[in-house]
Amino acid sequence: MGTLVVRTLVNGHESVLSLYNALYMLSIGYMLVSLGALDKEGYTSHIGDGHLKLISPRGELIMNVVCNASCLYKYECSLESAYTVKLLSVMELHCCLGHISIASTCKLIENGAVKGIKLNPNTPKTDSKACIFVHATCIPVSKPCISILALNFGDKIHIDVWGPACTATVKGKQYFITFMDDATCFTTIYLIPTKDKAFKYYQFFEAWAITQQHCTGIKVLHSNCGGKYLSEAFNEHLAAAGTACWLTVHNTPQLNSIAKCLNQMLLERIWALRHLMGLPSFLWGKALNHATWLKNHMAMWTLDNKMPFEVLFGSPPDLSGLQQWGCTVWVHNGSSSKLDVRTHKGCWLGFDCNSQAYRVYWPKPRKPGTVTIEQNIYFVSAALLKGEQLLIPTVSGKQTAVSDTPSTSNSLSPPISPM
Repeated sequence: MGTLVVRTLVNGHESVLSLYNALYMLSIGYMLVSLGALDKEGYTSHIGDGHLKLISPRGELIMNVVCNASCLYKYECSLESAYTVKLLSVMELHCCLGHISIASTCKLIENGAVKGIKLNPNTPKTDSKACIFVHATCIPVSKPCISILALNFGDKIHIDVWGPACTATVKGKQYFITFMDDATCFTTIYLIPTKDKAFKYYQFFEAWAITQQHCTGIKVLHSNCGGKYLSEAFNEHLAAAGTACWLTVHNTPQLNSIAKCLNQMLLERIWALRHLMGLPSFLWGKALNHATWLKNHMAMWTLDNKMPFEVLFGSPPDLSGLQQWGCTVWVHNGSSSKLDVRTHKGCWLGFDCNSQAYRVYWPKPRKPGTVTIEQNIYFVSAALLKGEQLLIPTVSGKQTAVSDTPSTSNSLSPPISPM
């Protein structure tokens, strides 16, 4: 049972006949209309001279039917001109349309975008339990200032662990841990094999900060509530040192946004460096070291356009030796014979923290997949093809192996931050 709507054409004008509470079946090819039922709906009829005229409650002539040979008043209409109208509540239609918004549901009917459905105005618009179950989102989290801003190094340290990486580094590291000072924005990173080593590397960072006289102790450690930060040994160490531990509630990264934004920025730089130079994915740790070095040597608006290195060490860094990460370099070969070539081709991976030298990646065929520390190197540029001289750095010395553990020295030229 529902409402049947028939569009009629009288004297070239289209009218609509609405039959309420009609019983209809799609398999029946014709329909019978009761004049008594139309009378209850306010319609009037007039029969005479072989014509049946039907007049709407508003006085409009909506049908003029001619009596046929069987003495029946039969009105023929196309299938497109007759359709049923189903009376639904707003919530019933909302559920039928796949739980679209209530406003969109009402707008479809009000604008006449669909036919065959009419809304029941007497039903309330309530929230669907299914919508609450499916569309529930996190409630906005306010960020009240619960402490004064950090003024000195160590007043507040933001810590976070990222990983695991889908590809391990050369030495099997799949995670990295970041420490960023709130006052200077100076960032220190460590590549770690597993995230349960967070406490061990926090001790390394704390010892570096105190020994290098950047602070006398860490006052506040800000982290999420991951188990790697809540171990008994970690808590006992913080309590013994007098360090306050600020934790964010689970699934609320916005409360730890500084560390999360830092990790995202470092990852974006890793992607950019590797994509530009096309180097293997297992070098992501070396790209991370260089990205952190660059971050500490770039101006920040939060520091009044000063660099974290400058704020921490009191003098601006010297970037004269900076090159494009992954660029081609020629490394002097001191062990070659008199008839052998004097250089080998490698890729520059940034500065080494432990010496005044450079990290060099050796692609095939010489030392495939290895990274060493080199000092006698020549930077290759496009100008070389035009006969110009190579850029020869001033550093010199011997070859050493690369270590994944960051250095804490700050007396290098150009200055190298701990990574």
